[in-house]
Formats: sequence, structure tokens, C-alpha cells
Amino acid sequence: MSIETLIKNLLLEILPRMKKKVLIFLTGGTVHAETLLKVLADFEFTNYDLVISESGSKVLDQELVQKLQGRVLQSIEEVDASLQGAGFVLVPVMTRNTLCKVAVGIADNLVTTGIARAIMMNKEIIVVRDSYAPDNPVNISNGLSQNPVYNSMLNNYEQSLEAAGVKFVDFPEFKGVVQEKIGSLFLPDQSQTEQPSGEAHPSRREVMLTGSILTLNDVKKIQPGNLVQIKEGTIITPLARDYLDMNNISVKVNK
Repeated sequence: MSIETLIKNLLLEILPRMKKKVLIFLTGGTVHAETLLKVLADFEFTNYDLVISESGSKVLDQELVQKLQGRVLQSIEEVDASLQGAGFVLVPVMTRNTLCKVAVGIADNLVTTGIARAIMMNKEIIVVRDSYAPDNPVNISNGLSQNPVYNSMLNNYEQSLEAAGVKFVDFPEFKGVVQEKIGSLFLPDQSQTEQPSGEAHPSRREVMLTGSILTLNDVKKIQPGNLVQIKEGTIITPLARDYLDMNNISVKVNK
């Protein structure tokens, strides 16, 4: 059985018990956009809302968008009402335009305004970074990552939003993050149990991470052999788990 089928079967069991909405912002990015929309369509959500930018309406495959079968919001009042009851927010395709505007506080359309409001409400926001990321292979092959100063600007904007609580993930982690996040929101106790970290090692450095999701991008910053402290209930993505194991990085869960 494929991982896609396993995830789909799991979600079919979860969705009848869903009480909170998932709010999805769709922009006009193209990197992995079609695949990401297919992933969302496969999840067959029954209780989520969509906000689509003008460029997204022009660029994204409308047949795929329709397969999502979500309620398309048209006003900031509708977005505010959706955010109030949203379990978390997804931005499966974020363009460089949207990244830059949100990072500097520009809210000039329904998408940038909605994401800004979600940040101000301290909502859980998961963003797939591939469309704008300078290190994405597609952007590199298209010659869009050749200016290091511009790349640094994008990375700084990403870091600013990370500091505000936005969680950025790469495409390979998208399915796992959404699957585990939905499980933590809508199933009974989904908190993970970590193995004891053992006796303290005199040369081991402890790193405290406060986010609710631990991705590969997060753990790459940790040196091999160190110990990472996380809060109880933190989700560790499969790729992050593999990196921790391969690099002998222990995990300590703080209650």
C-alpha cells in the first residue's frame, strides 16, 4: 500500500470527527503547485475554507482547485470569521511577492491581509517555501537564484516570519506535516513519547526549540551528538526524525 493511500485512509477516519476548520491561502506560485493541489485534493477535507489571490486564479489549474471542494472566501469579514474557528492555516504555495509583502507588513489583497491577520491572531501557520526559496532546485535551474544579495533578502524575510511563529517546510515534508498536524488537532491524545535522553554528556550541547513542529530545516542547525529540547506535543516530521537518528541527536521533551 502506498504512503498516499495510507494517509488518505487515515484522514477518512479522522475527518468525520473534525470540528475545526482548516483555512488555505492559495497564491500564484508554480513550483510544485500542481502536485501540492493534488495532495490537498486527495486529503478530501470536508470542513475548510479557501482564499485565492488574483494571480492564483489565473495560474493555478482551476479543475484541481475545484476538486478541493472548499468554500471560497470573498471578503475580509469572511476571512476573519474563518480564522476565529480555524485549527490551523496552510499556505501550500507562497510566492516571493507574498513573502516580501507579509514580512514588511503590506496587506494589499485578501491573501496578504488574511495571512497578516492570522499572524496577529497567533494562529498556527504552515507555509511550503519551495516557490520562493533561493535554494530550490527548480528556481536554481531557472536562473532565479544567481543574486546572493536578493537571496539573502528573501532568507531574512523568511526568518522574520519564523520569529513571528510561521512554520516553513519544504515540499518533501508537506504531506507528513499536514497528516501529523491534523492528527494532533482532531484525534484524542496524539502526544508523542520520546525516549529518555540518558545521562548528561559533559561535551553535549543542549538546544531549546520552541516551535510546535520540528522539520528537517530546523534540525539541520543542530550539530551531531547534541541534545535538543522540545515542548510536549511537538510534532517531529519523518525527515527530521531520520536526521536526528543519523546524527546521534537526542530529544528531551519538556512538560
